[in-house]
Amino acid sequence: MPRLPLSRGNEIVNVEISKPDFALSPSLTVAEEPTFKPVLLWSAFGVIVLIVHAWTYYGWLTSGTLYPTPTGPDPIPASVKFWIDFWQVVGVSGVFWAVYQFIYKPLRQTGRMSTDGMLVICFFQLYLLQDPFANYTVPIFQYNAGFINFGSWCSYVPGWISQRGSLLPEPILFTGGLYIWLFCAGLIAMNYLMRKAKQRWPKMGPITLVAGTMVFAGIVDFAFEGTWLQQGLYSYGGHIRKLSIFAGTAAAYPIYEGVLWGITWGFYAALRYYKNSAGLTFAERGVNELNISTTAKQWVRFLALIGVINFGMLVFYNIPYQWFAVHADPIPDDVLDKSYLTAGMFGKGTDYAAPGPQTPIAITPQAAHLDPEGNLVAPVPTVCQIQGCKGFGTNNGYSTGNYTDQNLFAPNIAKNEYLFLGKDGYTAEPRKR
Repeated sequence: MPRLPLSRGNEIVNVEISKPDFALSPSLTVAEEPTFKPVLLWSAFGVIVLIVHAWTYYGWLTSGTLYPTPTGPDPIPASVKFWIDFWQVVGVSGVFWAVYQFIYKPLRQTGRMSTDGMLVICFFQLYLLQDPFANYTVPIFQYNAGFINFGSWCSYVPGWISQRGSLLPEPILFTGGLYIWLFCAGLIAMNYLMRKAKQRWPKMGPITLVAGTMVFAGIVDFAFEGTWLQQGLYSYGGHIRKLSIFAGTAAAYPIYEGVLWGITWGFYAALRYYKNSAGLTFAERGVNELNISTTAKQWVRFLALIGVINFGMLVFYNIPYQWFAVHADPIPDDVLDKSYLTAGMFGKGTDYAAPGPQTPIAITPQAAHLDPEGNLVAPVPTVCQIQGCKGFGTNNGYSTGNYTDQNLFAPNIAKNEYLFLGKDGYTAEPRKR
């Protein structure tokens, strides 16, 4: 360490100058940005997300299916209607609060969009794309059609599998509002508790701190969603009953919902909490090294936040949820008896059976599927017409009757069985080849 000579009266003394100690804190005080620029990676992913979003909405807006999903013949109870209206008002009010607090005020004071302001926009974009993704393979989640809605964009998401997804009544005032006011308020509360925990236990590492935050977020999710489910606002009809509370009812709360959402919400809390000395999240780091204008840097930061926010929900929630969806138990009668929950996606009044372990998944609108009575529905045209198939006739022990080699579809190779359509293009029966 360097030693500097200083005078004290007539005496010369040497004072050792040591390097300052930096206390661990959520703000990293490293002045130099890393050579690798994470902002480029996350902003590139954000561009991909917005391309998928634009593709989806182009298909939806030009499809002619953008209209409210009706409630059906079953009346919505008055108490449920009250809570629907109440939470829609809360949603709109919460959006005004968040926009004023995190977008309008910072813009007025500094002329720039704050990180929290960009997060408000990112979370609303997240809702407008990924909210219904739990139903990607199987329609296991149902909103109440009593909400103000315009149907859903589900069917136009690239690769979407579950059928009649455009009928999911997406409640834009309720759920769209939640993605703004509740997400932001939740992050503020969790970051406050993270700071307090760090003050109380200074030696607590980031892994323990973030893990504890995820547990807390899961508990908060159960408190809110448990209430909304009891109020009849929506239903996790397709749930694994051994892993659910109030299993077998419309108010069932899957425990894995709280686990997956706790992880996702905790990830967002960590994103906001751990910033460097420039106030940048890990997804934005490296932006100051880019040789572009200040306005361009702001856009790159925004794209990076779009990318990381969508990555969080996709990887920690929606992708894992597909496993639980395809392993869910049958949807209970408590849901099937309410047309305002089934919303024409399946069940009575449709030709689609409710999803369950005994119901095949129809991967395209032209795929054969079961109706609510268990009858096979084979839409026209056939799923796959096999050209040039030979060897069908009485010489193999099975008479084709009215079936021809052009009608063969849906082969079950393991059992050497095939389904054949009749000349009417509708009736079908299994036959061996």
